[in-house]
Amino acid sequence: MRKEKEEREREEREREKEQWERGKKELVDRIRRLEEEREREEREKRRNNIVIKGVEWKEGNKEEAVKEFVRDKMGIETEVEKAHAIRVGDRTTIMVASMKSREEKIKIMKGKSKLAKGVYIVDNLTKKEREIQQQIRREAIIRREKGENVRIGYRKLKVGDRWYRWNEKKERLSEERRRGEEK
Repeated sequence: MRKEKEEREREEREREKEQWERGKKELVDRIRRLEEEREREEREKRRNNIVIKGVEWKEGNKEEAVKEFVRDKMGIETEVEKAHAIRVGDRTTIMVASMKSREEKIKIMKGKSKLAKGVYIVDNLTKKEREIQQQIRREAIIRREKGENVRIGYRKLKVGDRWYRWNEKKERLSEERRRGEEK
Protein backbone atom coordinates (compact mmCIF):
# COMPACT_ATOMS: atom_id res chain seq x y z
CA MET A 1 0.00 0.00 0.00
CA ARG A 2 2.70 2.41 1.02
CA LYS A 3 4.87 1.51 -1.99
CA GLU A 4 1.95 2.15 -4.35
CA LYS A 5 1.40 5.58 -2.80
CA GLU A 6 5.09 6.44 -3.14
CA GLU A 7 5.05 5.24 -6.75
CA ARG A 8 1.97 7.42 -7.54
CA GLU A 9 3.62 10.44 -5.91
CA ARG A 10 6.83 9.85 -7.89
CA GLU A 11 4.86 9.57 -11.14
CA GLU A 12 2.94 12.76 -10.27
CA ARG A 13 6.24 14.61 -9.63
CA GLU A 14 7.60 13.38 -12.97
CA ARG A 15 4.43 14.59 -14.79
CA GLU A 16 4.69 17.97 -13.07
CA LYS A 17 8.37 18.18 -14.00
CA GLU A 18 7.58 17.34 -17.67
CA GLN A 19 4.81 19.98 -17.71
CA TRP A 20 7.18 22.52 -16.21
CA GLU A 21 9.88 21.65 -18.79
CA ARG A 22 7.35 21.98 -21.66
CA GLY A 23 6.17 25.32 -20.29
CA LYS A 24 9.75 26.52 -19.90
CA LYS A 25 10.59 25.48 -23.49
CA GLU A 26 7.48 27.28 -24.81
CA LEU A 27 8.47 30.46 -22.95
CA VAL A 28 12.07 30.31 -24.17
CA ASP A 29 10.84 29.82 -27.77
CA ARG A 30 8.39 32.71 -27.41
CA ILE A 31 11.11 35.01 -26.02
CA ARG A 32 13.42 34.05 -28.91
CA ARG A 33 10.68 34.78 -31.48
CA LEU A 34 9.90 38.14 -29.86
CA GLU A 35 13.59 39.09 -29.82
CA GLU A 36 13.94 38.12 -33.50
CA GLU A 37 10.87 40.20 -34.38
CA ARG A 38 12.21 43.20 -32.45
CA GLU A 39 15.58 42.83 -34.19
CA ARG A 40 13.86 42.73 -37.62
CA GLU A 41 11.87 45.87 -36.77
CA GLU A 42 15.01 47.65 -35.56
CA ARG A 43 16.87 46.67 -38.75
CA GLU A 44 14.00 47.98 -40.89
CA LYS A 45 13.97 51.25 -38.94
CA ARG A 46 17.71 51.74 -39.59
CA ARG A 47 17.59 50.62 -43.22
CA ASN A 48 17.98 54.11 -44.77
CA ASN A 49 20.46 55.35 -42.16
CA ILE A 50 24.16 56.04 -42.57
CA VAL A 51 26.80 56.67 -39.92
CA ILE A 52 29.56 59.18 -40.69
CA LYS A 53 32.74 58.96 -38.60
CA GLY A 54 35.92 61.02 -38.53
CA VAL A 55 34.43 64.45 -39.27
CA GLU A 56 34.33 67.51 -36.99
CA TRP A 57 30.83 68.95 -37.33
CA LYS A 58 29.88 72.58 -36.77
CA GLU A 59 27.00 73.52 -34.53
CA GLY A 60 23.71 74.19 -36.24
CA ASN A 61 21.32 72.32 -38.49
CA LYS A 62 22.58 68.72 -38.58
CA GLU A 63 20.53 67.77 -41.67
CA GLU A 64 22.01 70.67 -43.66
CA ALA A 65 25.52 69.84 -42.42
CA VAL A 66 25.22 66.24 -43.66
CA LYS A 67 23.72 67.38 -46.97
CA GLU A 68 26.61 69.85 -47.49
CA PHE A 69 29.23 67.25 -46.49
CA VAL A 70 27.89 64.69 -48.98
CA ARG A 71 27.66 67.32 -51.75
CA ASP A 72 31.11 68.86 -51.11
CA LYS A 73 33.12 65.70 -50.38
CA MET A 74 31.36 63.19 -52.64
CA GLY A 75 29.64 65.29 -55.30
CA ILE A 76 26.23 63.76 -54.56
CA GLU A 77 23.04 65.79 -54.16
CA THR A 78 20.84 64.18 -51.53
CA GLU A 79 17.96 64.77 -49.15
CA VAL A 80 18.44 64.11 -45.44
CA GLU A 81 15.30 63.29 -43.48
CA LYS A 82 16.87 63.71 -40.05
CA ALA A 83 20.28 63.62 -38.42
CA HIS A 84 21.75 63.60 -34.93
CA ALA A 85 25.27 63.71 -33.56
CA ILE A 86 26.79 61.38 -31.00
CA ARG A 87 29.79 62.76 -29.09
CA VAL A 88 32.61 60.36 -28.37
CA GLY A 89 35.03 61.79 -25.87
CA ASP A 90 35.63 65.51 -26.27
CA ARG A 91 36.40 65.77 -30.01
CA THR A 92 35.31 63.08 -32.42
CA THR A 93 31.67 63.15 -33.38
CA ILE A 94 29.66 60.43 -35.03
CA MET A 95 26.75 61.61 -37.16
CA VAL A 96 23.76 59.34 -37.76
CA ALA A 97 21.64 60.47 -40.73
CA SER A 98 18.39 59.11 -42.16
CA MET A 99 18.22 59.45 -45.91
CA LYS A 100 14.90 60.13 -47.67
CA SER A 101 15.13 56.92 -49.73
CA ARG A 102 17.00 53.66 -50.03
CA GLU A 103 18.30 54.75 -53.46
CA GLU A 104 19.96 57.84 -51.96
CA LYS A 105 21.64 55.74 -49.30
CA ILE A 106 22.92 53.31 -51.93
CA LYS A 107 24.35 56.23 -53.98
CA ILE A 108 26.22 57.46 -50.93
CA MET A 109 27.51 54.00 -50.01
CA LYS A 110 28.79 53.49 -53.56
CA GLY A 111 30.50 56.90 -53.55
CA LYS A 112 32.18 56.61 -50.15
CA SER A 113 35.48 55.58 -51.73
CA LYS A 114 35.98 59.27 -52.67
CA LEU A 115 36.35 60.22 -49.01
CA ALA A 116 39.64 61.30 -47.44
CA LYS A 117 41.58 58.90 -45.27
CA GLY A 118 40.17 58.74 -41.74
CA VAL A 119 36.60 59.60 -42.80
CA TYR A 120 34.19 56.67 -42.93
CA ILE A 121 30.57 56.12 -43.90
CA VAL A 122 29.04 52.86 -42.70
CA ASP A 123 25.60 51.30 -42.34
CA ASN A 124 23.71 52.01 -39.13
CA LEU A 125 23.75 48.51 -37.63
CA THR A 126 21.87 47.23 -34.59
CA LYS A 127 23.85 46.16 -31.52
CA LYS A 128 23.45 42.49 -32.48
CA GLU A 129 24.59 43.17 -36.07
CA ARG A 130 27.66 45.05 -34.79
CA GLU A 131 28.53 42.11 -32.50
CA ILE A 132 28.21 39.65 -35.40
CA GLN A 133 30.38 41.81 -37.67
CA GLN A 134 32.97 42.09 -34.87
CA GLN A 135 33.15 38.28 -34.62
CA ILE A 136 33.54 38.05 -38.40
CA ARG A 137 36.36 40.65 -38.31
CA ARG A 138 38.13 38.67 -35.56
CA GLU A 139 37.94 35.53 -37.70
CA ALA A 140 39.27 37.50 -40.68
CA ILE A 141 42.26 38.71 -38.63
CA ILE A 142 43.08 35.13 -37.60
CA ARG A 143 42.83 33.92 -41.21
CA ARG A 144 44.95 36.83 -42.53
CA GLU A 145 47.67 36.04 -39.97
CA LYS A 146 47.75 32.54 -41.46
CA GLY A 147 48.41 34.13 -44.86
CA GLU A 148 44.97 33.46 -46.33
CA ASN A 149 43.27 35.86 -48.76
CA VAL A 150 40.21 37.20 -46.87
CA ARG A 151 37.31 39.52 -47.73
CA ILE A 152 34.56 40.63 -45.35
CA GLY A 153 30.94 41.32 -46.25
CA TYR A 154 27.69 41.83 -44.36
CA ARG A 155 27.27 38.66 -42.29
CA LYS A 156 29.73 36.80 -44.50
CA LEU A 157 33.41 36.08 -44.99
CA LYS A 158 35.28 34.93 -48.09
CA VAL A 159 38.44 32.91 -47.54
CA GLY A 160 40.16 32.06 -50.81
CA ASP A 161 37.29 30.96 -53.03
CA ARG A 162 35.05 29.68 -50.21
CA TRP A 163 32.22 31.74 -48.67
CA TYR A 164 31.16 31.50 -45.03
CA ARG A 165 27.81 32.99 -43.92
CA TRP A 166 26.59 33.79 -40.43
CA ASN A 167 24.26 31.03 -39.19
CA GLU A 168 21.64 32.51 -36.82
CA LYS A 169 20.76 29.20 -35.15
CA LYS A 170 24.34 28.10 -34.54
CA GLU A 171 25.51 31.70 -33.93
CA ARG A 172 28.69 31.18 -35.93
CA LEU A 173 30.04 31.23 -39.46
CA SER A 174 29.12 28.20 -41.57
CA GLU A 175 30.62 27.26 -44.89
CA GLU A 176 28.25 27.91 -47.74
CA ARG A 177 27.34 24.93 -49.86
CA ARG A 178 27.81 25.14 -53.58
CA ARG A 179 25.02 23.91 -55.85
CA GLY A 180 25.19 20.17 -56.31
CA GLU A 181 27.82 19.81 -53.60
CA GLU A 182 27.38 17.32 -50.75
CA LYS A 183 28.48 18.10 -47.19
